[in-house]
Amino acid sequence: MDKRDFQADGAWPVLIVDHDGPTLELYARALQPLFRVSTSSNWQNAMTILFAQQIRIVVIEPSVVGHRVWELLEELIRVHGLLVVICSVWDDRRYGLAAGAIAYLVKPVLPSTLLETLQSILG
Repeated sequence: MDKRDFQADGAWPVLIVDHDGPTLELYARALQPLFRVSTSSNWQNAMTILFAQQIRIVVIEPSVVGHRVWELLEELIRVHGLLVVICSVWDDRRYGLAAGAIAYLVKPVLPSTLLETLQSILG
C-alpha cells in the first residue's frame, strides 16, 4: 500500500474508537499533528464515521464492539482494506492478530507509544 494513496491533505485519516473519554482525548491529541483524527465512543457512530470520512486507519478498544469483535474486525480489514491497531485492556493478541490487526497494544498504552507504532507501520 502506497502512503500517497490516502494522503489527499498530507495527513492519513485515523479513527480512534474507545469508550473512555480521557483516553480518546489523549490519543487524539498525540496523533493530531501528523494525522487527521476522528473519535468515537461507540461502535454505531464509529461505523458512520468510517464510511462518511474515508477512514484508512482504525485504533480500537475491542470492548467497544462487543462479543462479535474479531469477526467484525476481520470483515472490515478484508473487505474495506482498513489498517487496524488494537489498544486493549484485554490481552487477546492471538485473536486480534488472527483477525488481521497490524498491531496489538495492551493498555496502559502511552500516547507516544501509539504514535510511534503508527509511524513505524506507515514507514
